[in-house]
Amino acid sequence: MTYPLEVELLGFSAEQLIAQELIAYSDPSQKGELYYWHNESSTSNAEVDFITIHNKKIIPVEVKSKIKGGMKNLNIFLNKHPKSPYGIKISEGMFSKQDHLLETPLYGVSTIKL
Repeated sequence: MTYPLEVELLGFSAEQLIAQELIAYSDPSQKGELYYWHNESSTSNAEVDFITIHNKKIIPVEVKSKIKGGMKNLNIFLNKHPKSPYGIKISEGMFSKQDHLLETPLYGVSTIKL
């Protein structure tokens, strides 16, 4: 028996939803643009789902379809780009802020001021 949205597809669906929402809620006087970051090294690969620019600052955004999910790649990005003031994690979790990480639930994307 198969289901229309298999568990393995939830991550892709969450990323697509968030991409559309980030563009929809961006400043209407500017063209909405999202970027992607991928870093390959001899020891590991890292990627961040979205990179956006807000007030001339680079903001990485990581999307998780569940509450749990490592922020290793987001932390790698922040370490490599010290001028990036913070990162955003969007998941099923609750609103919170700690150090350089702003966490927002999937339903709260409209509250992110990009």
